[in-house]
Amino acid sequence: MDEVLPSSVLLISANSQDRKLLRAQLDLMGLWGRVIEAESFIKAQQLTASQQPQLCVWLIPDDEYNHKAFLESKKQLGQHRVILGDEKYAPLFVNERFLSTPHMFRDLQDHIRATILPQHISDALRGRELAPGDQERIYRDLFDRGSDANLLLDAETHIIIDANQRALEMYGVTQDEIIGMNMLELVTDLEHPNMWRDTQFLQKSKGKPVFVERVDKKKDGSHMHVTVSGSLFEFAGRMIFQDIIRDETERRLSEQRRIDLRIERERVKMLRQFISDASHDLMTPLTIIKTELYLADKSSDEEKRNQKMESIGNQVQHLQQKIEDMITIARLDATTSEQLVMKQTDLNELVQTLVENYQPILRKHGHTLTAHLTSMSTYLTIDIEHIEMAISKLLDNAIRYTSGKGHIDISVESDDEF
Repeated sequence: MDEVLPSSVLLISANSQDRKLLRAQLDLMGLWGRVIEAESFIKAQQLTASQQPQLCVWLIPDDEYNHKAFLESKKQLGQHRVILGDEKYAPLFVNERFLSTPHMFRDLQDHIRATILPQHISDALRGRELAPGDQERIYRDLFDRGSDANLLLDAETHIIIDANQRALEMYGVTQDEIIGMNMLELVTDLEHPNMWRDTQFLQKSKGKPVFVERVDKKKDGSHMHVTVSGSLFEFAGRMIFQDIIRDETERRLSEQRRIDLRIERERVKMLRQFISDASHDLMTPLTIIKTELYLADKSSDEEKRNQKMESIGNQVQHLQQKIEDMITIARLDATTSEQLVMKQTDLNELVQTLVENYQPILRKHGHTLTAHLTSMSTYLTIDIEHIEMAISKLLDNAIRYTSGKGHIDISVESDDEF
């Protein structure tokens, strides 16, 4: 069996995330341990001289394109090169193999097949036929496994070599279309690094199945949530991955509907309690105002009348605050997820800023406030305005209901269970 050189592919990209994604794709094509990476042309030239890769793959960055550097380096990069980049750069590479981004996975795979993959991997790419007796046993085993999709993959390249009828129905493809297809074509791009990781687990599992959840895509481009039971075994002289795949989309939707129903029931319960509490909170200051007005009207003492009017003014402010709270709650209750402005922010920093902003109010009331921040990362994707409003309400209530010259603590904590 032919051997692929240890450094078959040199991957050049200044962006570490792009390198990670391409590295996962190349590894899953059958190039495990045969990919080297360079973040610059200088590093690429050094690696080319020492490792002599059979193919160079260069991803042109979106914001920094240096054609001169490429021209100066191309001779040192070897005979076989693939350039991945925006379509606008294509005219500059008329004599090169250029794939516009987002590149078609199969185009890159076909070029690698034509340039560097050995014969035994090329056979897998063509979906090498099995002997008739082997085919009969494989198909009987596939159909005996029930209604889940069942795929057999070449363990080195992830090329699909067999599939049952349920797999064809689930992915919306024909038998001719799926045989010879790389499994990466049926998995969303964001899942490629996860699939690379799961493959490593599977290779170390010593035949034990590995269970994962991921998002696959059908021929029409629609996505589906699936669970996969993967196992590795040897058959007919080759290592085979068997993926038993179950479409969990409907189950997840059903679970989400149950969760939404529980949330709605809890919301109705809280609304009823809120109405009851609000009625009491509104009636109390109204009763005080009514009483004070009566007493002020009956009193001939100017000082007492002024005291009653001051008390009425305080109750009016209290009423105004309650009504503003009710309006805020009503507005938040009517807010949909589409209306939220989600941004990533550091919760520690947000809380610390609010604490500093509240210092004048705290001094006015004679209170002190200490913020206890967590040492763990608190970067969250949230609607900053709404979260600031919620924390501010907590601080307002703490200030209002802390008697004397009291102390208030606010803490940010991290819980691994969530």
